[in-house]
Amino acid sequence: MSERELDSSNVEYSEISKPTGYIKQLEWDMAIGLQEVDNLKPSKCLEKLLEDNVNGLMTIDEVKECLRAYYVEKGSNDEINHNELECDFVSTRIVELLQQELLNYCNKIILNYQ
Repeated sequence: MSERELDSSNVEYSEISKPTGYIKQLEWDMAIGLQEVDNLKPSKCLEKLLEDNVNGLMTIDEVKECLRAYYVEKGSNDEINHNELECDFVSTRIVELLQQELLNYCNKIILNYQ
């Protein structure tokens, strides 16, 4: 192999596009990770709902409403895991704030280019 072939500055790179929902998945990972610091784990319900949110099947408001209904039903049967409840609602609120901030930031950028 020649030195030229080993020189990485001569190699062309192509950027691979990020999958749909990549940013939303990062937001959920961050929110749940912050809860895991306190040894809180999300419920199976939230895990399913966040997947639907990441895939664009549900809005964050729909996720919150489904969580409320889930915990109202569990509360009527005295089956609430309070650690999961805290993790679910705090994580959802963190994601909601991150999505609002991202939207506000994008709007500012768009307004600056008009």
